[in-house]
Amino acid sequence: MAVDITGHDHGRVTTQVTWENDKDFVDERVAATVNAVSADGRRTEGPWMLVRDPSDKKRFTTAEALPPGRWKVSVEVGHPALGRDEEDITVAATERTKTPPPPPAPASHPPTATTAAAEAPPRLPGTAVAAGGVLLAGGAAAVLIVRNKRRGRT
Repeated sequence: MAVDITGHDHGRVTTQVTWENDKDFVDERVAATVNAVSADGRRTEGPWMLVRDPSDKKRFTTAEALPPGRWKVSVEVGHPALGRDEEDITVAATERTKTPPPPPAPASHPPTATTAAAEAPPRLPGTAVAAGGVLLAGGAAAVLIVRNKRRGRT
């Protein structure tokens, strides 16, 4: 894939994704993420999902907008083929204060296992550890009860 970050629209990163060999625009679903790091390295934004721009089928954008400042933006495409681009973008404060256009409409494609996993809320690792601990403690208690009953201790 040839990925070209073309700039931004009111802070929303805009990108074109084409097939590398023939430069035809990709007309199928694209799975891509956008990340940004401020010029001073102190702030990060993303990962955000890249979605097709409803006003221009040849363009992809983000629903989220970058705050004012200078950003090093990277776009990484994983489907239908691999591709990557990285550009410096400056979002002026006046561009963000104007009323931005509405965010892109969600994709009309039915969710797949990949998109459902990507859209699922993040899970806390502590929850899984706690659940595993409860199961382990319950299993150990059951083993002790059965063993004590067999030995005649109740």
